[in-house]
Amino acid sequence: MIANPYPKTPPQDYLTQERQAECKSEYIDGDVVAMTGASRQHNLIAGNIFA
Repeated sequence: MIANPYPKTPPQDYLTQERQAECKSEYIDGDVVAMTGASRQHNLIAGNIFA
């Protein structure tokens, strides 16, 4: 088995980075994973729900 070359990110470090980030990411068990953007249709539906 190969060791993970990326160390786990502490939650506080993730929150600090996320406040300054240009794109959103998820925090999963110490790993930071980039989130994909939503589609135009998704944004339209979400906008109608919250309007």
